[in-house]
Amino acid sequence: GFRAHHQGPDPGADLCEIYTDVDGVYTCDPRIVPDAKKMTEISFDEMSELASLGAKVLHTRSVEVAQKFGVNLVVRSSLTREEGTIVKEGKKMESVPVRGIASDKEIAKVTVKTIKDTADKTFRLFSVLEKASVSVDMISQYPTADGTYVIEFTIGQDDTAVAIDALKAAGYDDVEAKNGFAKVSIVGAGMATHPGVACSMFEALADVNVDVDLISTSEISISALVPEASVKTALIALHYKFQLSK
Repeated sequence: GFRAHHQGPDPGADLCEIYTDVDGVYTCDPRIVPDAKKMTEISFDEMSELASLGAKVLHTRSVEVAQKFGVNLVVRSSLTREEGTIVKEGKKMESVPVRGIASDKEIAKVTVKTIKDTADKTFRLFSVLEKASVSVDMISQYPTADGTYVIEFTIGQDDTAVAIDALKAAGYDDVEAKNGFAKVSIVGAGMATHPGVACSMFEALADVNVDVDLISTSEISISALVPEASVKTALIALHYKFQLSK
């Protein structure tokens, strides 16, 4: 749980301290990457992105609320007196290509084949999943030699049975799901102004023979779908590649 402590008069607090079981925000999960480093600061946008991509330190909602009201957050341990990590507006910070790395496990990849080429093919497929309350993350679609389309997407493993049943009930016969995937993501507000970040990411993964399946990007993140068994290898390789322990 969180205990918030305001410094300064309410409601105009300019700092909110969040006491948790870790002493700050790390460049990667230190239980997976032993030389992960505690950050002194991180921007709201980067923290929000890391949280949405699997970092469990802060809830995205608490970051959004703090950002909206212009209140800096400090993440610190309730057990030590060590300085924590300040989450603040990014304009006052050095822009780095990669600030941190996150991962999310227990992901399934669903492949739907022989989809007829119509303007609403993607909408029709995903409206079936929306009605079944299945959240979709990474998406890829491509044409085949016989003029039909293949659509691939990721969902949480727990939703696999519901998704397959809903698609088959809606007339999608050629459907298969594979469990055992994970998503690894690099996050940094400086990506847009530092060319070659994506190239470095995929080079690092190739160097340690981690197979990349689907890819998705945002302005400040790049995510790759990898085998769940390769997560630790992938995170350590990326952490080293972007020199996050320095």
